[in-house]
Amino acid sequence: MGERHAGLSDNLSYGALPPAEIQAMALAAAGDASVDAILFFCTNLNGAPVVVELEARTGLPVIDSTAAGVWALLKASGFDAASVTGKGRLFAL
Repeated sequence: MGERHAGLSDNLSYGALPPAEIQAMALAAAGDASVDAILFFCTNLNGAPVVVELEARTGLPVIDSTAAGVWALLKASGFDAASVTGKGRLFAL
């Protein structure tokens, strides 16, 4: 398992991290160890914009916790989540 932290202590600061920095942290963590997936687990971390590119670059599934919540809500409501495009492989399930 690889991991990276931004070293921040408040939620608003995580929301201000640029997607490029989030992507760089994810790539560094994925490169450190044998990993099966990349997970962004923070409701204010804007990982969703880099999911598709990270999946393409690493071949790994990338899960943003907020997007996963949306996916689960869509599935529970009977909505075809596969019709949501450009948000990563999770929505194709």
